[in-house]
Amino acid sequence: MILEVADLVTSKEDYKKGFLEIALIKSEHMRPYVAETRSLEALTAEIDLPEDLLIGGKFSNSLLTAYGMSTKALNYLKLTQEDVQLLSKEFVENYLTDLREFRTEFSIRYTIIRGDTFGGKMKNLIGTLAKRKALHSIMASLNVLGIDFSVRIKESKKFVPFLEYELVDGIDAIHWHKDEFISRILLFDKRSPIVKTNIDIILIESDRGSIKESLCDGEKYIACGELKGGIDPTGSDEHWKTANEALRRVRKVKESINTFFIGAAIENRVADEIKQQLESGILTAAANLNHDSQVADLCNWLVSL
Repeated sequence: MILEVADLVTSKEDYKKGFLEIALIKSEHMRPYVAETRSLEALTAEIDLPEDLLIGGKFSNSLLTAYGMSTKALNYLKLTQEDVQLLSKEFVENYLTDLREFRTEFSIRYTIIRGDTFGGKMKNLIGTLAKRKALHSIMASLNVLGIDFSVRIKESKKFVPFLEYELVDGIDAIHWHKDEFISRILLFDKRSPIVKTNIDIILIESDRGSIKESLCDGEKYIACGELKGGIDPTGSDEHWKTANEALRRVRKVKESINTFFIGAAIENRVADEIKQQLESGILTAAANLNHDSQVADLCNWLVSL
């Protein structure tokens, strides 16, 4: 498929669909965080004084969260009981000083900090959704071409036959045979020892038992690609800049490695630069993640290499 700049650009309709999809997902995943706030409000409704929150340690974790400490920070710090008591007391004395509004202050601060955790999870989920779409398309290409393949489950690091499209989030690699003697491994979100950075998608010549060795051999690399699922148009430049730099480092190791880019938010300037790279041969392939035919075409190309 020969792509023009207009083909690569994300349209207003694409953005609208993308934002609505993310909004629906956020609304669903927000439920437990809303429930936390409701629970906190119910538990503090009968508290008369701010100092009462310190009694018995029941609110210790919530007080530390409201103080500005995320779950990740608390897990890292491994505070002693004395630290917890001291910080909780410090928070209450410095910030819950209004006897009429201290419950509301506590609840608002707690919710804001928990929102940071929610935001981080949503960022990861957006990346997961992009990977899921790419995986579905790659496996569809293999199935249509009649190529038997197996998938590796990230948690167990074991390859198993693939049975269901719905169960793809735990997959980090796909294996198939190019012919009787040559195998292909497609890896997702893997650090390349020779490029010294993480690459979203790496295709190498390797069997299932020698992936580590093949990743250290530049001659085994067939293609490397970057996948950016963020739909915010203001992030288009930054996503492309990050991806372009990663792919530049790939080509620096071995110029003949095929490189490709799949992005959800592609503005005109970025589309123009991608088109220039495609025409000059710097970039081998590209697709807008919102355009199913482009993604399918790229995946057909990828599994045929």
